[in-house]
Amino acid sequence: MLKKLIPLMVLIFAAMDLPAQIQYNGVWHEGINDHKIWMDADWRSFRGKWSELSTAGYRLADIETAIINNEVKYYGVFHRGDGAYKLWADVDWQAFVSKRDEWKSQNLRLNDIEIHFTSRGKKFSGIWGESEEKDKLLVDIDWQTLQYRIEEFRSQGYRMVDIERYIFDGAVLYAAVWHQSEEIDVLLNDLDAETFQSMMALFKKNNMLLLDVEKYKNGGVDNYIAIWQGGKVTQKLVENSDWPTFLNEWKELQQNSMRLSDLEITGGDSMIVNASDPLQNTIDAVVEFAAGLTGSSSEPEKPAVKKGNEGKASYYSDDLHGKTTASGEIYDRDKLTAAHRTLAFGTLCRITNIKNDKSVTVRINDRGPQSGGLLIDLSYAAAEALDGIRDGIMDARIEILK
Repeated sequence: MLKKLIPLMVLIFAAMDLPAQIQYNGVWHEGINDHKIWMDADWRSFRGKWSELSTAGYRLADIETAIINNEVKYYGVFHRGDGAYKLWADVDWQAFVSKRDEWKSQNLRLNDIEIHFTSRGKKFSGIWGESEEKDKLLVDIDWQTLQYRIEEFRSQGYRMVDIERYIFDGAVLYAAVWHQSEEIDVLLNDLDAETFQSMMALFKKNNMLLLDVEKYKNGGVDNYIAIWQGGKVTQKLVENSDWPTFLNEWKELQQNSMRLSDLEITGGDSMIVNASDPLQNTIDAVVEFAAGLTGSSSEPEKPAVKKGNEGKASYYSDDLHGKTTASGEIYDRDKLTAAHRTLAFGTLCRITNIKNDKSVTVRINDRGPQSGGLLIDLSYAAAEALDGIRDGIMDARIEILK
């Protein structure tokens, strides 16, 4: 992601023996570029180098992880700079939230978030920098929900600066960071290589800066998700490089006053996801933290639906039986499931038919309803349990259980 463009000069660490399957992608921005990287390190090595460089006046600007032979490897970009900053890495959600609360009071703003999966569950890493501006964070949200929140945050004066895309329990999910800013921001997803290059050319022409880019495979083909923001500065993208090629590009670019701002690692092993891990079941779908929220943020805030919310409920057409839901599950009319626009997949809710006071517990596994007048779509079995088949649309109350 984009950090403040500080005049810098490149100092390169001796290259280590890096795995051949790893590919390196980088975004450079104009600036005298005194920066360093530390690649393919285990946590002890990375933490030691981070401490050493912090003492020497470098600030971690970007952190990436990859799973190599079932071991987490860390990759970092360090920029010369001053001011307070913090790193909190490889921790579970509660530890991450706790530190974020603590550092918020010190005017430290989250700049970069990284998520990886191991047999110990979902792990979070973050970089904070000193700033008077506020930030917002969402984790574990689907694409549709992300679109809703982008527009909401833009209306509040926030612009996206960091995006993470990952797969958990069969669903594609996203995490994102926003900063208070007056700049224009654009997020595009599922771009093939040709379209991505076309958008790069278009945005460059219109003085838009590539902040953050991720590559992923879609049907074996490279796809992109990227953030652009207003900012007229020379930039350069290098893709799909092995380490020697990447290093040569780096040396050439630093001679032309370019600084590495965003590093992306692709390849390595598949992420280890243990869907039965208790930690996974405690993480909410949508979590927002910003200075000024009332109450303690040590517990994740529930999404839009609160206990006791009321609205219209309907149920699925039988034509959808056997079709794939947004979570990747197959819709089964005889199971107690439901579709909601923002609640996390796996959230359990008690639905009560206000007309007859009958209740049923459902699990969210789909997105919808498409009609803006409806609050939730129920499976046929759930609607039947509420004696709502004949009415078709019910006045219902939703209570989030967990």
